[in-house]
Amino acid sequence: MQGRELVLIFLALLLMLISLSQAKCQEISYLSISIKMISPEEVEEVVEFSAEIGNSSSIIFPISYDVSDLQAEAYYDEESFPLKVRLENVRGKNFIVLTAKNISDKGGVMKIKLVFRARGMIERASDKYIFSQSFSVPYDVGNMTVSVVLPSKFSILSPIYPSPETISTVGKEVVVVWSYGPVKAKQEKFLILGFRENYSRFFWVPYAVLSLIASFIAGLFVGRKISKPSKPGVLADEERILQVLRNRKTVTQAELVQILGFSKAKLSKLLNQMEKEGLIRREKYKKTFIISLPDREHT
Repeated sequence: MQGRELVLIFLALLLMLISLSQAKCQEISYLSISIKMISPEEVEEVVEFSAEIGNSSSIIFPISYDVSDLQAEAYYDEESFPLKVRLENVRGKNFIVLTAKNISDKGGVMKIKLVFRARGMIERASDKYIFSQSFSVPYDVGNMTVSVVLPSKFSILSPIYPSPETISTVGKEVVVVWSYGPVKAKQEKFLILGFRENYSRFFWVPYAVLSLIASFIAGLFVGRKISKPSKPGVLADEERILQVLRNRKTVTQAELVQILGFSKAKLSKLLNQMEKEGLIRREKYKKTFIISLPDREHT
């Protein structure tokens, strides 16, 4: 039975590789991700991007959360074409697969819109909620933006990382926008945003201002010794590492360098101290280390 399961897994991986080889998409000129808080447990995510996609070709995105209600459409010359969208699970990893069916080969770039509901991005921390998400696309992206939309019943709190490009109000919603510019294939981006339920219509304003000030102060203190006390509202380096682990469960030391932007020397010093304090576990794996929370068991 075990041999049969291995054969099925191999065939699934082979089919996905064939789909990738058929896909015309080598680069995405722009990628827009909009995440709207539906409740403290659920979000609606809208992904829009432009790419060249021909008949029966596929575009594949990895996803690390529980998703449902997937819908996708392609737009070309003011015409819309439904895309077949499905969720594939291979050896415990989820992939969203978009496939163009019954579309004549236009030979141009199409705008594609993907909509779904997701859970698992938000966790409760004392009297507030922490939203965290990592983004990684298997294609080069010319320009990438991410926005988080909070209905009026929610207020922004620290932590907020990295510093957003804008915080504005649109109607009765607060919109936080990050702009990343060009992003290389498989390059990972990570963001954290604190929020809680609102008690006043304009309750979010002072927290938005304080969060921006805190992010600015954090930038001024980059590279200073960890032993110096953190300013109020500033997300400590150790807490940033813990937030990644709460989101990813396990991560390699090399991946942490890419996600957080720390130097190898600074990260190594931080992890040594956190390991001594019992905040993390480190296990040697090939030429790097696997980092996890203390109660996490590796298989």
